[in-house]
Amino acid sequence: MALPLPQIEVAKNPIPAPPGPRPPEPTTSTMPRTSAVTWRSVLLCLALTPTSIYWQMQMESVRNSTHPTALSLPFHVVFILLCITGLNRLWARFFGERNALTQGELLLTYSVLAISSAIA
Repeated sequence: MALPLPQIEVAKNPIPAPPGPRPPEPTTSTMPRTSAVTWRSVLLCLALTPTSIYWQMQMESVRNSTHPTALSLPFHVVFILLCITGLNRLWARFFGERNALTQGELLLTYSVLAISSAIA
């Protein structure tokens, strides 16, 4: 014997809209940059890739001390990114947040340096 299912009433609009005018829609001038691939991030990657590879070759081949690409996080790339982040904070403090590197640009820089270290 099957039991009958209870009927549930669903409210049409449980939360009324707040009174007053709606906030304006964001325009392109007020929206933050969303693209990580900018000219300055590409130039930063091109400038730091030889430095990262030189540091890696010095550690692995010349000095035969540590092998940063054997670890899950290449520590020389993390250190370079730490230095860039610190300089970026100083840049943002003195020249404004708008001119600082975004999170996407820093992520792109880390990705390019980590991949180039794995390939080298």
